Amino acid sequence: MSEDTWGEVRSKIEGLGLKLKLHIDQERGAVADTVEEEDDLGTAAQTRAAVEDLGEKLQDVFNGLTASSKDPAVKADAKELGALLKDAVMETLDSVGADVRTRRPGDGQPQDGPSDPPPPPGG
Repeated sequence: MSEDTWGEVRSKIEGLGLKLKLHIDQERGAVADTVEEEDDLGTAAQTRAAVEDLGEKLQDVFNGLTASSKDPAVKADAKELGALLKDAVMETLDSVGADVRTRRPGDGQPQDGPSDPPPPPGG
């Protein structure tokens, strides 16, 4: 059933997200070890420091994503996620298609067989 497949997709996304988070956290940890904070900064200097900090954090994210893209486990999970997502979409579309084929146009009721022609006007 497509609900099971979508559950697998959700689980795979959660697992892949955790692995990506770990890579990003590792990258942040490496940078945090080399950065020293200054306590007495003026407003302009604080703004500059905040912008630089934001830039460094964004760089950490990109470095973590780059590192994770080289991780064989992440690659395998991403490939499996793509296959699961394709299967889930196909099953969902098949299910919707089956529902559409079994309904009569306009009344929303399942169609059991060939429909009888409408009675002639006035008769």
